[in-house]
Amino acid sequence: MSMFSILSLILPLIAVMGWIIHRYFQDRDLFVIKLIRHGQSMENAGEVRSKDVGDQAIELTETGHSQARARGASIGKKALVDAFIFLSPYRRTVDTLIGILRGAGFTDGEIAAMKLYQDPLLREMEAGYAPLAEQVEKRTLHRYFYYRFDGGESPADVYDRISSFTGSLWRFLQKERSAWYSPLFGKKAPRTVYIVGHGLDHRIFVMRWLHLTVDEFDRLENPDNCDEITIAPAKWLDQPQLVRGRWGVQGLRFRL
Repeated sequence: MSMFSILSLILPLIAVMGWIIHRYFQDRDLFVIKLIRHGQSMENAGEVRSKDVGDQAIELTETGHSQARARGASIGKKALVDAFIFLSPYRRTVDTLIGILRGAGFTDGEIAAMKLYQDPLLREMEAGYAPLAEQVEKRTLHRYFYYRFDGGESPADVYDRISSFTGSLWRFLQKERSAWYSPLFGKKAPRTVYIVGHGLDHRIFVMRWLHLTVDEFDRLENPDNCDEITIAPAKWLDQPQLVRGRWGVQGLRFRL
């Protein structure tokens, strides 16, 4: 057999092996992230103030409970069975997740048996205890993203927490990678991460994941109650609104 014949047999095999290796390293870490803001809270409706009842204890309104159940029904049980679910430990986010799961068709017994990951890093931005009206001028001067509330946090502080969370999330997904990826046969159905939290946190999460600038963050409007934002490889999205590298996002609202 001539050298040309040998090469004609070997080169296609090398090309196939190269493609398999490329697929392995290109797609092994890809997944979908769904950010869902809590349903309408009693503070959203003007019925309570966080400084009077404690921000962590604010409950949902009946409208908020209905929004959560409707979101769960739109997601469906099948999509949630194998998902990784993280949430803020605040009352309104916990109740929103329970409503989502019930709306999707889970029984209370099934919900109690689920592995759900509460993380304090996902809590709402702390607004402190001083009157907010007295800080408007300072906040304007020092810019929304950087101004730290008296006794509280700034969005920049929340950025630091979300950065810590995304790092731990990435390590968690690396550890769990075998659940949705086979090095021989490529990816199975991509795993989905659901994060039930707060509007500002989700804007910061998008900013951090896509490496947006502060100016780009300022253009993001807070999501409505129970809105869903999707972060995924851009090629998996129908109409990505922002794309950075291989990642895209849809479901955002922008300031005019």
